[in-house]
Amino acid sequence: MVWAAFCYNGQVSLHFTSCRQTSQHYVKTLEDNLLPFAEFLGGNFSKTMFRLTLQTTQVWFNPQNIKVLGWPACNPGLNPIENLWGIMCCRVYSNGRKYSSVRELKRFIANVWYEIEPKTMQDLVSSMETRIYELINKNGSAVRF
Repeated sequence: MVWAAFCYNGQVSLHFTSCRQTSQHYVKTLEDNLLPFAEFLGGNFSKTMFRLTLQTTQVWFNPQNIKVLGWPACNPGLNPIENLWGIMCCRVYSNGRKYSSVRELKRFIANVWYEIEPKTMQDLVSSMETRIYELINKNGSAVRF
Protein backbone atom coordinates (compact mmCIF):
# COMPACT_ATOMS: atom_id res chain seq x y z
CA MET A 1 0.00 0.00 0.00
CA VAL A 2 1.20 3.51 -0.75
CA TRP A 3 0.34 6.67 1.19
CA ALA A 4 0.89 10.17 -0.13
CA ALA A 5 -0.46 13.70 0.05
CA PHE A 6 0.05 16.90 -1.87
CA CYS A 7 -0.99 20.52 -1.94
CA TYR A 8 -0.64 23.40 -4.38
CA ASN A 9 2.96 24.03 -3.33
CA GLY A 10 4.34 20.50 -3.11
CA GLN A 11 4.06 16.91 -2.07
CA VAL A 12 5.03 14.71 0.84
CA SER A 13 7.62 11.99 0.59
CA LEU A 14 5.97 8.84 -0.64
CA HIS A 15 5.33 6.30 2.12
CA PHE A 16 4.98 2.56 1.52
CA THR A 17 3.15 0.77 4.31
CA SER A 18 4.06 -2.78 5.16
CA CYS A 19 0.83 -3.76 6.83
CA ARG A 20 -2.91 -3.25 6.64
CA GLN A 21 -3.72 0.28 7.80
CA THR A 22 -5.67 0.11 11.03
CA SER A 23 -6.60 3.48 12.51
CA GLN A 24 -3.55 3.24 14.81
CA HIS A 25 -1.26 2.60 11.82
CA TYR A 26 -2.88 5.47 9.95
CA VAL A 27 -2.30 7.85 12.86
CA LYS A 28 1.37 6.81 12.90
CA THR A 29 1.59 7.40 9.14
CA LEU A 30 0.13 10.88 9.61
CA GLU A 31 2.47 11.68 12.49
CA ASP A 32 5.52 10.55 10.55
CA ASN A 33 4.62 11.95 7.14
CA LEU A 34 1.88 14.60 7.23
CA LEU A 35 2.95 16.68 10.24
CA PRO A 36 6.54 17.19 9.02
CA PHE A 37 5.11 18.24 5.64
CA ALA A 38 2.80 20.74 7.34
CA GLU A 39 5.74 22.11 9.33
CA PHE A 40 7.80 22.34 6.12
CA LEU A 41 5.10 24.56 4.59
CA GLY A 42 5.39 26.73 7.70
CA GLY A 43 3.68 30.01 8.46
CA ASN A 44 -0.05 29.97 9.03
CA PHE A 45 -0.53 26.68 7.24
CA SER A 46 -4.09 25.64 7.82
CA LYS A 47 -3.84 21.97 8.72
CA THR A 48 -7.07 20.69 7.24
CA MET A 49 -7.88 17.08 6.47
CA PHE A 50 -10.78 15.61 4.56
CA ARG A 51 -12.67 12.30 4.43
CA LEU A 52 -11.97 10.79 7.82
CA THR A 53 -14.15 7.98 8.99
CA LEU A 54 -12.41 6.12 11.81
CA GLN A 55 -13.10 7.38 15.32
CA THR A 56 -9.54 6.77 16.57
CA THR A 57 -8.14 8.79 13.69
CA GLN A 58 -10.58 11.64 14.22
CA VAL A 59 -9.72 11.85 17.91
CA TRP A 60 -6.03 12.16 17.01
CA PHE A 61 -6.63 15.33 14.98
CA ASN A 62 -8.02 17.44 17.84
CA PRO A 63 -4.81 17.91 19.89
CA GLN A 64 -2.89 18.46 16.62
CA ASN A 65 -5.10 21.49 15.87
CA ILE A 66 -6.12 19.97 12.55
CA LYS A 67 -9.61 20.90 11.45
CA VAL A 68 -11.58 18.03 9.95
CA LEU A 69 -14.15 19.07 7.38
CA GLY A 70 -17.32 17.18 6.62
CA TRP A 71 -17.08 15.37 3.31
CA PRO A 72 -19.68 13.66 1.15
CA ALA A 73 -19.23 9.92 1.43
CA CYS A 74 -18.07 7.90 -1.56
CA ASN A 75 -17.29 10.86 -3.81
CA PRO A 76 -13.74 10.38 -5.12
CA GLY A 77 -14.33 13.21 -7.60
CA LEU A 78 -13.78 15.58 -4.69
CA ASN A 79 -10.49 14.04 -3.66
CA PRO A 80 -7.73 15.23 -6.04
CA ILE A 81 -5.30 12.55 -4.85
CA GLU A 82 -7.57 10.00 -6.56
CA ASN A 83 -6.96 11.79 -9.85
CA LEU A 84 -3.23 11.87 -9.14
CA TRP A 85 -3.22 8.13 -8.41
CA GLY A 86 -4.91 7.61 -11.80
CA ILE A 87 -2.24 9.68 -13.55
CA MET A 88 0.49 7.76 -11.75
CA CYS A 89 -1.08 4.38 -12.53
CA CYS A 90 -1.13 5.22 -16.24
CA ARG A 91 2.57 6.09 -16.08
CA VAL A 92 3.58 3.12 -13.93
CA TYR A 93 1.89 0.62 -16.26
CA SER A 94 2.34 2.47 -19.57
CA ASN A 95 3.00 0.33 -22.64
CA GLY A 96 1.99 -2.80 -20.70
CA ARG A 97 5.00 -2.46 -18.39
CA LYS A 98 5.41 -5.30 -15.89
CA TYR A 99 7.71 -5.65 -12.90
CA SER A 100 9.76 -8.61 -11.78
CA SER A 101 9.63 -7.78 -8.05
CA VAL A 102 7.80 -5.68 -5.49
CA ARG A 103 11.05 -3.79 -4.93
CA GLU A 104 11.25 -2.86 -8.63
CA LEU A 105 7.60 -1.77 -8.64
CA LYS A 106 8.10 0.38 -5.53
CA ARG A 107 11.16 2.01 -7.06
CA PHE A 108 9.26 2.84 -10.24
CA ILE A 109 6.24 4.17 -8.32
CA ALA A 110 8.56 6.43 -6.33
CA ASN A 111 10.25 7.66 -9.52
CA VAL A 112 6.89 8.51 -11.04
CA TRP A 113 5.76 10.28 -7.84
CA TYR A 114 8.82 12.52 -7.71
CA GLU A 115 8.62 13.29 -11.44
CA ILE A 116 5.06 14.65 -11.26
CA GLU A 117 5.10 18.14 -12.62
CA PRO A 118 4.14 20.89 -10.12
CA LYS A 119 1.57 22.18 -12.64
CA THR A 120 -0.28 18.84 -12.50
CA MET A 121 -0.72 19.16 -8.73
CA GLN A 122 -1.55 22.86 -9.00
CA ASP A 123 -4.22 22.16 -11.63
CA LEU A 124 -5.81 19.47 -9.44
CA VAL A 125 -5.89 21.77 -6.41
CA SER A 126 -7.17 24.68 -8.48
CA SER A 127 -10.00 22.52 -9.82
CA MET A 128 -11.53 22.16 -6.34
CA GLU A 129 -13.78 25.19 -6.72
CA THR A 130 -15.27 23.70 -9.89
CA ARG A 131 -15.57 20.27 -8.27
CA ILE A 132 -17.48 21.68 -5.30
CA TYR A 133 -19.71 23.76 -7.59
CA GLU A 134 -20.54 20.59 -9.56
CA LEU A 135 -21.30 18.71 -6.35
CA ILE A 136 -23.73 21.45 -5.31
CA ASN A 137 -25.37 21.43 -8.76
CA LYS A 138 -25.76 17.65 -8.61
CA ASN A 139 -27.20 17.76 -5.08
CA GLY A 140 -24.34 15.66 -3.73
CA SER A 141 -24.31 13.09 -6.53
CA ALA A 142 -21.00 11.73 -7.81
CA VAL A 143 -18.66 14.24 -9.42
CA ARG A 144 -16.23 12.95 -12.05
CA PHE A 145 -13.08 14.77 -13.12
